[in-house]
Amino acid sequence: MAILLTSIGYVMGLPEAGASYSWPMWVSLSALAGLPFGYATLVQTPPPWRAGLTGFALMLVALVALAVPFAFDDALRAVHGGQMIFWSVVWTVAAFPFIRTASKR
Repeated sequence: MAILLTSIGYVMGLPEAGASYSWPMWVSLSALAGLPFGYATLVQTPPPWRAGLTGFALMLVALVALAVPFAFDDALRAVHGGQMIFWSVVWTVAAFPFIRTASKR
């Protein structure tokens, strides 16, 4: 999933598109290491709900921080709006294990 996120971020960061936005690629590259580590912390008995809540909060903050520029830049929204929506959906699906663990208190 992190490889798919990185691929989408790479396409958004290409300078040929006009309005280059490479931050999703950098966040996705950190997810290449972060997601497997985060998922590994959730595989315990009983599941650590605080680790799930922390992982979900970090992913939510990253998603909101990456989406804020789209509210103010029409050119960015026109060029990369659809790609960012798809990236956001995949990012949210990647957060499901954290949400599940955080909700099991």
